[in-house]
Amino acid sequence: MSSFTSNYRNLQSTYPFLPKHGGDIESAVSFFNIKRERWLDLSTGINPNSWMSQNLYLPDEIFQRLPEKNDELQLAALRHYLTCIEDQQNMMAPPIALSASNILPCAGSQQAIQWLPQLRQQKSVNWQQDKVWVTDGSFSGHRESWENAGFRVNISPCQQIERVLVTQKVDVLVVINPDNPTGYQWDIAKLLSWAKILSRRGGWLIVDEAFAHELQSSVCSQLEENIEHLSGIFVLKSVGKFFGLAGIRSGFVISSEKNIKALSNLQGDWALGHVAQYITQKAFMDSQWITSQIQQLSQQSQRLNMLISKYFGIKAIGSSLFQTFYSANAYQYFYKLAEKGILVRFLPATQFSNTGIRIGLPANEPEWERLELAIKNILSE
Repeated sequence: MSSFTSNYRNLQSTYPFLPKHGGDIESAVSFFNIKRERWLDLSTGINPNSWMSQNLYLPDEIFQRLPEKNDELQLAALRHYLTCIEDQQNMMAPPIALSASNILPCAGSQQAIQWLPQLRQQKSVNWQQDKVWVTDGSFSGHRESWENAGFRVNISPCQQIERVLVTQKVDVLVVINPDNPTGYQWDIAKLLSWAKILSRRGGWLIVDEAFAHELQSSVCSQLEENIEHLSGIFVLKSVGKFFGLAGIRSGFVISSEKNIKALSNLQGDWALGHVAQYITQKAFMDSQWITSQIQQLSQQSQRLNMLISKYFGIKAIGSSLFQTFYSANAYQYFYKLAEKGILVRFLPATQFSNTGIRIGLPANEPEWERLELAIKNILSE
């Protein structure tokens, strides 16, 4: 049992209702006896306005074909993540130095999170001596995967990682950018400078960019200038968050050709179904929708930030898909919202932070009104 799982079970004795992850509506339905259709789920940080609302035509054949190696999908993904060009079909688009061999489709970035410790065991002769560092209070899947594989996992707050690199042994460093759920933003140049240091001594930098969809907030914007260090860099990308397509479980890993080949061998055949491949590739090609959503999500996130400030009097931080704030009364707010059928994400206290709440974006005006009214009511009770 990982230390995180043990800590989580201990917390369950303190908090009567404590979902392990966002999106656990079934637990909420059972605990509060509120029918599923009455819930407003703001606990995941997934774009509530899915790209699939574009009424995409799905040919019958895509449901009958087994997955195939699809260089076109990988190249479309590379162009999207590395250049964000206006028109993916433009033959005059700038060339990219990376190839389809540098990117691997997977069943969501979570699958890659589970593979990477296994790959490290293959690559590192004395992996039992490796020290893995993750950031405190961040998405628990990273820590669990490394601990379950037998690695020694150390924890540091985001703000102290640079000091850790100077004063401690670091073989694998895992950061989430922007951090989930704290919203902490890492400087891209600094991340890449750390990657160079780690790469020279056989270490790895793993950057989970599940919530990063703007080029300027991604290390992908500078990967081509740092090709010589790709052996020590893994970038995890999620299609589900920005495109609102969590249900198709689509994601990618970007790294060196050797790393991608080794990960592919661990993955085996048919990890990403043909339907998911087809939808993902079509989504990458929709430059108009992508441009529109980047703008809309930014505006909606600012609106949520202002709502939290107005009613709770607390400064929130986050990404364009969620906002997070910390308060000694966080569990009380979380529980009372749940009693009204609104599920947000409760964040237990860590060594470096108070209890907190992460709130995703409502999908439409009635949902915004429902959230605001519920907050007014719980604060007046």
